[in-house]
Amino acid sequence: MQRDRAKRSGQARALASFLEALERRLGEMSGEELREVLLGHAERLPPEEREGFLAIFAGVAAARPRQGGKARKPRRDEALIGDVERFVEDIRSGTYYEGWGWDQELHEERAFGDESWAGEMDALFERAHEAFLEGDLALAREAYSRLLKAFHLNEDTGTFCGPEPPQEMVETDVSEAKARYLRSVYETTPQAERVDRLLEEMEDLCYVGGHVGLRGVMEARRPPLPDLEAFLPPWVGRLRGYEGNRYTFRVGVRKLLAEAVELQRGTEGLADLARTDGRLHPEAYLDWVEALIREGEMAEAIAAAREALREMPPEGTTRAQVAERLAHLALEGGDGDLCLEARREAFRALPTTTSLLALCEAAAVDRTEEVIAAEADRVQALIPMPEGDLPHLSSGFGENYRLVCLLLLLAGRGETAIELLRRAPSLGWSSPGHPGPLMLPYLLVAATGRRHRRRVRRVPGPGSGSGEGGRLPPHYPGAVSPPLRLPTGAGRCHPEVAPPSAAPGQTVGPIKGDAPSSLRKRSGISRLRRAPRLSSAEASVECQLSVNWM
Repeated sequence: MQRDRAKRSGQARALASFLEALERRLGEMSGEELREVLLGHAERLPPEEREGFLAIFAGVAAARPRQGGKARKPRRDEALIGDVERFVEDIRSGTYYEGWGWDQELHEERAFGDESWAGEMDALFERAHEAFLEGDLALAREAYSRLLKAFHLNEDTGTFCGPEPPQEMVETDVSEAKARYLRSVYETTPQAERVDRLLEEMEDLCYVGGHVGLRGVMEARRPPLPDLEAFLPPWVGRLRGYEGNRYTFRVGVRKLLAEAVELQRGTEGLADLARTDGRLHPEAYLDWVEALIREGEMAEAIAAAREALREMPPEGTTRAQVAERLAHLALEGGDGDLCLEARREAFRALPTTTSLLALCEAAAVDRTEEVIAAEADRVQALIPMPEGDLPHLSSGFGENYRLVCLLLLLAGRGETAIELLRRAPSLGWSSPGHPGPLMLPYLLVAATGRRHRRRVRRVPGPGSGSGEGGRLPPHYPGAVSPPLRLPTGAGRCHPEVAPPSAAPGQTVGPIKGDAPSSLRKRSGISRLRRAPRLSSAEASVECQLSVNWM
């Protein structure tokens, strides 16, 4: 399972860095310590893995040259390319494919057939790996090329079969196989042709495995990458302004460029790249900041992040990521004001519930209301209040009126939030931006007038003129007087959540005092947990976690 998760997430350590780390640790151990570690590992092995572990040492003994003799030259796998070609042709011709149909376990359609192709492909990849590790890069290149590009056949019906995509059906780490293939391409291609050929192969395989850059090529094999210093200048020049033939690969090109510039000139090169290309490609600023963090240059990283926030566009995911890096740096340095500033920039660049909670967390207890009020003022100024449909908002909110209402409730502006709910479409509650799934629990909590775990300040009810807080505004339908009447067909609930006890069309009398226990349980009120300063209106935000209205 761990191997599978590492393969799918792309977090497996590259071969070169793994061998270097292993050699370093072995060098720190005595012979007796190494013996004890190996025996301790062996006694914990499952029974089915013991013979394989033992065979490692038999292989070492067989490979050791005899006294006065020469090391055995590895035998070339002459049949590998022919076997690979036959396998790929079988996939192309539909040998393993039987048909397309409904899978009762997955509850979706998929291709059915003989799934033994995955084991056969793994065996061929293993033979290609052996050729690569033995140094036969020409053979490895041909085998890897055919096997990796066979995954392109999945675009056609009648080729692969199985409940998962082909790259997930095999046990082989496809990203590592791609890195080994690109290393083979690099070393077997004449120096004058390397830049164009390597870029061509990277683009052709951009949908196969994960992203593999030049560092991945370097670490695919233990010996250093030959002619790297001569390769980098034309490589950087080729990547600058490269559009590519595949839209998806354009993101990869930016990653390759930042990586190559860092290899060539370090963080100074990334700084120049950010200042040159940062307005069109803001991720260049993020690359610069993250490189400084990796090098432990925290003060320089803070300065770079602040420069990035001054120069980058005011909205977007990359700006939010830079601001979040700055917030973490400020936290490590104990600078609360800078952390608050950074979290505010992150929320404004990409407004989400997570970034809003992070902003509240960054504000000191005595500044929380001030910070929330400032953000509520800002978003409220974006909303035209006349009658009509809710417009698309700027400043990153778009049509996410659920988040807008959340912000307004936290600021104590329930009337405005209720008005937005009234103007929202009657349908579309399943949309992540519709305010209904948030506002309905708020109204239920507010209608009960219940103190929230004895931590809630009781606010004036209807008739006081406030219209905010623990009870519904007096002018809003469903206030304590007149009674709340549920319309027929309203209140469809998520299947696993029981609806309120009142049936559609049934009159619910004025709610006084505490809500009945049945209503509290079904509405999720009993599970609310908020900070001591929050009112019942604010506490209702968490109702959406337990009541999923459609």
